[in-house]
Amino acid sequence: MKKTITNTILLLSLLFTIYSCSSDDNEENNTVAFRADIETAVFEGATVLAGISDEGRTLEIAALNADGTVSMSVNIESTQVITANTTYNVDEDGTYILYDTLEESYIVSLETGGSITITEIDSTNMTISGTFSGILKEFDTMDEKTLSNGTFTNLPYININ
Repeated sequence: MKKTITNTILLLSLLFTIYSCSSDDNEENNTVAFRADIETAVFEGATVLAGISDEGRTLEIAALNADGTVSMSVNIESTQVITANTTYNVDEDGTYILYDTLEESYIVSLETGGSITITEIDSTNMTISGTFSGILKEFDTMDEKTLSNGTFTNLPYININ
């Protein structure tokens, strides 16, 4: 899991680095490829990166909102190649969801429960789609929030092998 969190931090760092360059492109494209409901708020990823590594057994998605103040990541680490039409439950070994604001950090973990479902992988066009949900728990205060209706649609990915 340490390797996955390190890779997620690298992806988020890359998001912050390219944020200003990609925001111009997003103005022309009104399709939201990554979104989720957090209680009554809506998170929309304005800048989103996805990578598949470890010979297809690890998926990492990192998203940053339009003003760069909120991020979310969805991570799957599996013993098998990640496939479409498969649900991955959050666990202690690298399948989890993170949600970070400027003030708070939350995680969907084995303790709180959640899942990530891959609905489609297009290896020709290198895009991935899926859904996710769970209960977010804040790291310090242990407050909980419901994460629902999470989707990523035709999200371009890169191979990181």
